[in-house]
Amino acid sequence: MAVPVDRSTWRRLYFNAVAVEIESYNELETHPEHVVRNWVKESTKDFARVYSWADEKCFERLRQLYVRRGEFRGKVKVFSVKLAKKPEEPATGAVATASYSVGSGGSATKAVADGRARVVEVRGRRYRVVFKSVEDAERFDRLSSARTSVELRGNTLRVVRERVTLAVFDLEVAEEL
Repeated sequence: MAVPVDRSTWRRLYFNAVAVEIESYNELETHPEHVVRNWVKESTKDFARVYSWADEKCFERLRQLYVRRGEFRGKVKVFSVKLAKKPEEPATGAVATASYSVGSGGSATKAVADGRARVVEVRGRRYRVVFKSVEDAERFDRLSSARTSVELRGNTLRVVRERVTLAVFDLEVAEEL
């Protein structure tokens, strides 16, 4: 929430208050109807405007929702923000890795040397997988968490949370280590 103030008296101008919604990549991909509902939910009715922010990588999806639902144009505004990445340490000699758990289905290890390659563990077995694009590999990283599991069938990798498939990736390579 953002509340403007009168600079001469420092009095809050509640009638011009703005509700701020920050939309994640995952929310825009899996539940776009929730994003639209956030614009009209009961708690935003008393605000003069609703500002909806999204990362520049998924802003186009947010913009499409906004354009499709023209009735919100007077009250809702959408914005893009560029997030800065942490610089990665260069890999020297051996491949540098960062490990993280992805739930009961297995775990994954990010290979820094090749932006598309990952090592995933599914039911106690480790696999080297190569995504078709760096964007797919980065999306896999964003979706993988302690609450998700990984399923591997042939050259198809699924990220699942509570029996709901969050994403399906076609792979170039999936080989057991």
